[in-house]
Amino acid sequence: INYMGNTPETNQGGKLISVNGKTSIEGGSETPDTPSTTEGISVNGLTVTLTNSGATAGKSLKVEDLSTLKLDANPTEFTLSDGTIFKLDSNGNKTNPAYNEKAKELRIYANNIMTITGSKNIAKIILTCTHDNNKNTDCVGNETATIKFSGKTATYTNVFTGTTGGGVQLRIKSIEIVYAK
Repeated sequence: INYMGNTPETNQGGKLISVNGKTSIEGGSETPDTPSTTEGISVNGLTVTLTNSGATAGKSLKVEDLSTLKLDANPTEFTLSDGTIFKLDSNGNKTNPAYNEKAKELRIYANNIMTITGSKNIAKIILTCTHDNNKNTDCVGNETATIKFSGKTATYTNVFTGTTGGGVQLRIKSIEIVYAK
């Protein structure tokens, strides 16, 4: 795509086929670099699903409207009705995770960490995200984001390895935690 009329980019999941008319067979290594792991993260439109491959899905808890959580502008922790705890950390980034009251969305910026400790083991986390019309971007996190599951805990890091900008924010409108059977 041609972002803002002057910056060629690929959409999330896009693949580079050639550069200056040369494919990898013509100009470079036939084996591409190993991509950063996104195992356990799938994106379908504005839905981001974080899946624990070692757990079978059971009952879930959904928060449709984040405003019911009464978050402050820069929340560091909040608790769902069943005791599941979300901890948010800037992870050394100058931009802290934020709650935008007007848009009713939680924003996880470049390299921010979101740790979810469930009331039970977690099988899956389903995040409904938003679109940034100003940047014409689905705010579904960076392609290099990671998720790690360990029993009741899931740790999402919006990994950004670029040298400029902040990549893609994760803007969460609703949250569904699916617990393991």
